[in-house]
Amino acid sequence: MLVGPHWIGVLVTTGLIIVSTILFIGQQCAALDAWYTLASLAMATATCYFLFQTTCTDPGIVARGTTQTDPAIIATCSYCDICDVHQFRGTEHCDDCGVCIEKYDHHCPWMGKCIGKKNMKWFQLFNLAWIVYLVFVLTVTMQNASSNFVASRVGH
Repeated sequence: MLVGPHWIGVLVTTGLIIVSTILFIGQQCAALDAWYTLASLAMATATCYFLFQTTCTDPGIVARGTTQTDPAIIATCSYCDICDVHQFRGTEHCDDCGVCIEKYDHHCPWMGKCIGKKNMKWFQLFNLAWIVYLVFVLTVTMQNASSNFVASRVGH
């Protein structure tokens, strides 16, 4: 599963990143030094990169029909009738995706798929990237608003 069953979520997330970046550069960075635009583009690119790494990485799908025969192992597992698999601790069935995921965290509508063992690091990096980018955008916007306010007061 390259992209999850709710791929529209990835398109919406990507669109939000791109449109907000264009608006930010056009409205806030235009009158500033070029490094603001470059920093914004770099952070938007990193955010999109981690988004695509998250959505294109197998979250840890347990192959259907993967059953255990060792009674000692079976005793420690639960069983998923839908996927026909023994579930080790942390493995859960996702009703949205219709598969069992190792170290299942949640089904993310913004990623369009599950977050689990194999894509968790990318998901965490995505969250870090967009939060850093958001702080940058808010800081620049507040500085511009403050400068504009002071300039309007001095002009009167």
